[in-house]
Amino acid sequence: MGSGHGHSHGHNKNHGTKKPSSSSSSKDSNSAKSGSNSDDLPSATFLFVVNEFQVNLEPPAGEARCLTDQWGNFMPPARAEAYQSETRGTVFRYKRGNVTPAPEFQWYRPAMGKAGSIIDGHGNLAWMHKQQTVFACSALLPIVVADCDASLGYSWMRRGCRHCDGFYDFGCYSRWDLLHFDHYNGITQATKGSIGSPYIAGSNASWMPALVPKVFKNNQAGPGAAPPRSRGLSGELPIVIALMAFHSSRGHASEVFRSQWWQGNRWHGPSKAPQGYPGVECSPRGFLVHIAVEMNYDLALPDLPEEDFARFILPINTLEKRGVLVEG
Repeated sequence: MGSGHGHSHGHNKNHGTKKPSSSSSSKDSNSAKSGSNSDDLPSATFLFVVNEFQVNLEPPAGEARCLTDQWGNFMPPARAEAYQSETRGTVFRYKRGNVTPAPEFQWYRPAMGKAGSIIDGHGNLAWMHKQQTVFACSALLPIVVADCDASLGYSWMRRGCRHCDGFYDFGCYSRWDLLHFDHYNGITQATKGSIGSPYIAGSNASWMPALVPKVFKNNQAGPGAAPPRSRGLSGELPIVIALMAFHSSRGHASEVFRSQWWQGNRWHGPSKAPQGYPGVECSPRGFLVHIAVEMNYDLALPDLPEEDFARFILPINTLEKRGVLVEG
């Protein structure tokens, strides 16, 4: 869905989200950095939650089999009603590389099929920066990404041809894309779609295969040469956080972050590939990762100018595009 201001919930009586104070705004905006190591961490602060979907993969009425890609690999469900429930995760706070629980916030969704948000104890919502749905399907189709909450509407898979894409795009809510990467000064930036590279930026990445499957290894160097050494993993926050969450057992995605496996912009968890990846014959496993902005308030939300909101988003965008989320 990209950057946005979140969603309103009818049950909230106190939606008086307020304008950030000028001192807080200038401090946050001026402290955005392009950090690339533990001595130069970006100053971004944000909230995030990882919710795991429980899906019905039985073929829809009138269809002979579950959704697959053109090579027969099982895909996430195409229809919203197949997303039967979700295991609600703990809300965490990322602040200058440190990840801690944020007990004053929680995830709220009135019902499946309805949009959800991170809210505080008074029912005030935290502005959404970005949310994406990330599924691991099998070793043959490792990671696919939808740029939204896939439980809210019909989704389809990019078919790789203009005619097919045009057909499946009719009346659709979202599209599944394969995990791809942008490269920035030896930093691998996780993204989706067909524009980036199908391999990481450098060699000897400390987070491969722990976070990124080996199928994405960089083998592009010429004869007798090697790719430059990897400087880290970054990119779209929901994707990177979801890649970490696959190390959890089903229904316990928050344990990865509660166990402090991601601290100081380093990965401290297992070095092997996640046990949570499904096998070829297993059901796809997927998460909704929701990123929200945390601010100080003193005016009603509708009165907050777009440029003020942008100042709070700037450090997060800088972290995604120029910083490092996982060193090495």
